[in-house]
Amino acid sequence: MTRRCASAVRRRSEVAIHGVAGLFLAAFAFDALPLPGGARGAVAQQSGGWTFTSDPFADLWFHGLAIVGFDGFGRVPLYDAEYAWDVTAARRGDTSPSELELARGELLAALMSDPAFEVLHFVPLYFADAPVDMALDALEHLGDGGASRTDPRVAREVTAIGSVLVTPEQRSVVTAFVRALRAERPFLTRRRAQGFDIGGSGVAKLWKERVQSELGAFLAREQFTHGTVVMTPALGTEGRFLDTDGGVLVMVGVSADAAAPAVVGAVLRELCYPAVRRAVAPYESRIEDRRVVSDVSDLAATRCADLLLERHAAELLPPYRARFGVGSSSSGFLSAAGLAPGVAALERELDAALARELNLSLSSDRAEARPAGR
Repeated sequence: MTRRCASAVRRRSEVAIHGVAGLFLAAFAFDALPLPGGARGAVAQQSGGWTFTSDPFADLWFHGLAIVGFDGFGRVPLYDAEYAWDVTAARRGDTSPSELELARGELLAALMSDPAFEVLHFVPLYFADAPVDMALDALEHLGDGGASRTDPRVAREVTAIGSVLVTPEQRSVVTAFVRALRAERPFLTRRRAQGFDIGGSGVAKLWKERVQSELGAFLAREQFTHGTVVMTPALGTEGRFLDTDGGVLVMVGVSADAAAPAVVGAVLRELCYPAVRRAVAPYESRIEDRRVVSDVSDLAATRCADLLLERHAAELLPPYRARFGVGSSSSGFLSAAGLAPGVAALERELDAALARELNLSLSSDRAEARPAGR
């Protein structure tokens, strides 16, 4: 089985339009690479085959993209704007702007000008468990032809990224970004010391008691029997998802005051993407704009977790809907704002198709409708 990166497939981005995402995914079609331990930033919380933890490299990498403001093109925010504002406020006592802040405008212009850079949103998925210095060294050398200097334990990851970012100009941007991240590390270390306590979040406990207990059939059907959830503060409501033979890897945003039920719902939403892809696929030929297909997938993923929680763990719905908005509800999903009338009309059919995919039945006033001619 090859890796499935649903976030990359679903992104409403120029990458998907130009085919770069497909190249990136093909390059990463190999088994998970075991890396030495010691990279995690907190004691992992175990929950029946699932691990809930943090990752210093993911924290640093996503921190950098959040501060730069490289948020992609989708409906759901990739990074937490409040996080970036808090960081800016925390720096006010410093004597001078950081290297990353000084380079922010130039970096953002470069990143936004080339769709290939969308792959940067997924880099931490492929360096999970890698020590921070090892990952930074490997990525920095991407820009100077120093592949021979890359640690062999992450060489395949670097080769894959290099197959997408092929030009000297692209690689020099990555080098500049990595060097700015190095200068950020002391600041981020100080912030982490004041950060949230994963062990006290209750996420692992709630996952075991409610999700694994009540949604065991869904997890088993999708073959999500074990995995790792990385909770990192800079991510927005859009998480990251990777499925390998070694287990599922999910990354979700979580702040110091994040409610455990909302975080659990966010993880469930990421795990919905394979089912969403199957439900949406028959309708793609009726949607001409590929960006809209990704928009619909994002909406359907939010709706998918809502349907599962509504049926199996209704007490988790209020914090979930507070995090993702009323669009997760039936009325919100069926009248999604911003979609063309023809596409919006498909939402009712998609809702029924999604319910079938989840082995759920809709109420009688929302009779199932199948795609015409299928």
